[in-house]
Amino acid sequence: MHRVVKQGVQIEFLLEDGEDIDSVDNIDAVIETPDGRRWGATLITIREVERILERWKRSGESAGGLYVRIPDLILMSGPGVEQMVAAILDLVDKDQQVGLTPLESAGGAEGGTDAGVGE
Repeated sequence: MHRVVKQGVQIEFLLEDGEDIDSVDNIDAVIETPDGRRWGATLITIREVERILERWKRSGESAGGLYVRIPDLILMSGPGVEQMVAAILDLVDKDQQVGLTPLESAGGAEGGTDAGVGE
């Protein structure tokens, strides 16, 4: 896990062991705003989506790679945690968390479920 706190927003990136924060292109994250609201998100680069679709074309998944469906997707132009943090902070600043997976708040009382994020 890699934790970043910036502008009062805490972001936990669920990195795999040995995964490089500068080149990560497919990762789940838990976002907590200063008021305790929490969301799950999946951040993926366009390039990684293309790789996934190519692999699924060969394996037959998702109608032979015709589509990818990720409910809490934040599609990124490039890799790396630094860009991902900037994107998340922009979404939070503009109150644009619609589509992200709501999680139980840090206080435990806010709606949503504490389900896993992404696939």
